Amino acid sequence: MALRPGQLIGDVSAYSGLASPVEIVARGPGILAKWDLQHVREFTASRPELCANLLRIVSIDLAAKLRDIASPGLAAEELVPK
Repeated sequence: MALRPGQLIGDVSAYSGLASPVEIVARGPGILAKWDLQHVREFTASRPELCANLLRIVSIDLAAKLRDIASPGLAAEELVPK
């Protein structure tokens, strides 16, 4: 699966602490931001709105990937609530 700019590598399982069995190969330049799961949990523990927004972003990203697999012609932008 090819990722578009701004898409996340991994999925909701990473936030849950479960293994995310993916192998990533970059075919061009990019930026990687890696978050330590324990630090994210600690940081969001007292920030429920931030936690909810992070889960919303990850869920939208996962839904876009699933939509790409099921219906490759459908635009990912159609998944973003207006």
